[in-house]
Amino acid sequence: MAGSSHKFEVKLTGSFTKTLEKLSKPKQYPRLPHDLRPVLENLEIDPFQGDEIGPAAKYRKIRIKSTDMKKGKSGGFRLFTEPVQKDCIVYVWWIIPKKFDEGFQNDHERISELERRIESENK
Repeated sequence: MAGSSHKFEVKLTGSFTKTLEKLSKPKQYPRLPHDLRPVLENLEIDPFQGDEIGPAAKYRKIRIKSTDMKKGKSGGFRLFTEPVQKDCIVYVWWIIPKKFDEGFQNDHERISELERRIESENK
């Protein structure tokens, strides 16, 4: 799917925006918006980047390097997206530090939390 001739619209959800605001505070990860910018811009061109997770590979998990953590992608953030090809939209649902992602035992637990957030977003 990479290199598609269509540009996708990137929609930042309320859940994502709230989490980003909390994480971007000066005493946490103040450079996160800067680290995230190229990834979000690239989603317009390559909405299917990252690892497939969930039933029918509906969601994607993208690893993001953090200049605040200085551990590269292995210690950075995990961004959860949902590309919808028929509408040329990619929803950005959630971002978490990797240390929190490790708390999930498997993708089923990640998807449950992600879908809980999506459901609360749509209420």
